[in-house]
Amino acid sequence: MSRNTSVSPIVLFAYARPEHTRQTLEALEANELAPESELFVFVDGARDESDKKYVSAVCGIAQSYQGFSKVTVVQRPQNYGLARNIIEGVTEIIEDHGRVIVLEDDVVTSPCFLTFMNLALDHYADDTRVWHVSGWNYPIDLEDLPQAFFWRVMNCWGWATWRRAWAQNSRLETWTDHEIRDVLRKISPGNRLFEAHWLRKLKAVKEGRLDTWDYQWQFAIWANEMLCIVPTEQQATNIGFGPRATHTT
Repeated sequence: MSRNTSVSPIVLFAYARPEHTRQTLEALEANELAPESELFVFVDGARDESDKKYVSAVCGIAQSYQGFSKVTVVQRPQNYGLARNIIEGVTEIIEDHGRVIVLEDDVVTSPCFLTFMNLALDHYADDTRVWHVSGWNYPIDLEDLPQAFFWRVMNCWGWATWRRAWAQNSRLETWTDHEIRDVLRKISPGNRLFEAHWLRKLKAVKEGRLDTWDYQWQFAIWANEMLCIVPTEQQATNIGFGPRATHTT
């Protein structure tokens, strides 16, 4: 990687999964650029007494990793929930640094993950059409394909963005249902299943029935007709499906 390429801060969001957090940090630490990267770990506060020991263990694991230029662990004083923890954490770090690489505690990265993300962040820093860098992609045939490509779908299993884009991540509360439906119809004309699925999910987020941040961010990308850069070959994978997951089993 060129010496002129910037190294972005990494933000890791964790909750009550010590072993997942350990695997995520081990893989991240194995990246070539880890020693040059500053790491911020935001650990959400426990929802109840039974989770306190797991949250404490996650904090201890995060503080034990020294393979980065600097490690800052922030334990939330109470349970923020997934959406608030991520939105506020990303906003705080991106305001100070201008760009950020984001992980959750169930994403295991390849040794090339940080290199890919930083090169993409650098290369498209001034391209206002590009809002998002994905580290994960669906399994596809790699033959005769470039190393990366553009599309309008945001993948959040290891991702990155710039302050210029994140500042336009407007809250869903500012959109009427009619306006949301118009955007969805423009993205996939005539696809009623797509429209119904996304309208249902976006309304649930808007009304506070679904505690997640990613539907809002994806909608902002679609509404503004922006692009995501995606690796042809996966640079990250998700290990989080299980009984302690927040939204999946």
